[in-house]
Amino acid sequence: MKALVSFVGLFDKHLAGDRRWLGVIEGPSHEGPLSFKLLNMPVGFSGNPKMGGTGLAANEKFVVSALQWYNPSYVVLDHSLKVLAQPETITADVHSIAIHNGYLYATATREDRVLRYDLPHLDNETEVFTIGHKEPAAIGSFHHLNSVAFGPAGKMYVGFHLDPRLESSRALALELEDRSFLPLNGVVRRMHSLEVTAEGQAAYCHSPENIVFVNGLPFPTVGYARGLALAKDYLIAGSSRVPWDGRPEGGKVVVQIFNYQGDEVARVETTERWEIYDILILEE
Repeated sequence: MKALVSFVGLFDKHLAGDRRWLGVIEGPSHEGPLSFKLLNMPVGFSGNPKMGGTGLAANEKFVVSALQWYNPSYVVLDHSLKVLAQPETITADVHSIAIHNGYLYATATREDRVLRYDLPHLDNETEVFTIGHKEPAAIGSFHHLNSVAFGPAGKMYVGFHLDPRLESSRALALELEDRSFLPLNGVVRRMHSLEVTAEGQAAYCHSPENIVFVNGLPFPTVGYARGLALAKDYLIAGSSRVPWDGRPEGGKVVVQIFNYQGDEVARVETTERWEIYDILILEE
């Protein structure tokens, strides 16, 4: 088993000038034993105090890591995780990316849009979705579009939530072809890492409740849930802000692996003060 994890620094001094926003988890199987190491990106791939890795996506040729915040960009690697090109700037302030039919899809989160790019050079930027008057009235005042995913039959889905300051704040997952909503488990305040299962149901992190739902079944995480990847026989979920050694400035990161019966079968922990944004399975 081999999986890639992307991180964002939580605090002003963390990741400043650092080039290690990607980590690799490996083991002989998903049940372990598992190892963890950080990837040191080449010179020119420096973070800043409020920058780090966000979305991850792959096809048979490329692995793409998105960087967000003030200078949104992307990095293309091969499947051995060798960097193929210097980072290129894009419009989308990326929280989530997906690859489908040779195109890269990226969320422009602050603009409530999804943009499509040609690979590998991100040419021909095209808007493929925006929250507007053509969408169901229930969307209305939504913002913070933070997930894009593809499900069965190549259907495209987006996930977003209302302004968290509003009392009615909740999250929705929308299928774009039929403009229909995927059922979620009750009122979800903040949803991240939307995936769509082979059964056509939602898989997502209910972040502040420290829980992941897959096909309606709960998988409890040990911290703020963000980052989710689905394999045939298991799933990987990320947790951030896990209390560690009584330190008030932040907690550790934990990556948990579950079977679909709900059992945790392995985990990896690190005491670095990061927040996980995405997880990508490279080899099952």
